[in-house]
Amino acid sequence: MILHGLGFGLQYNGIIYFIDKRADKDLRATYMNLYNMFGITIPMAFGALFCGWIIHVLNSTWMMIIESFVVVIGILYFILFVTED
Repeated sequence: MILHGLGFGLQYNGIIYFIDKRADKDLRATYMNLYNMFGITIPMAFGALFCGWIIHVLNSTWMMIIESFVVVIGILYFILFVTED
């Protein structure tokens, strides 16, 4: 849980920094609300349904294995393709 909390906090700090640098001054709150809706709330809902389906079809061990692969792919994507402007 400590890694989850740390990761969530770092993600939020990163998106706040990104929106602060990229968004128009008058639209920052709107962009943050859009991010919260489409970047956190909806993916969490679909992720919970998907994880529940994986646990039902396979088991919780396979769910953790699949999620580990997704994390590794995400890390590789950010290392290889995401650069600071």
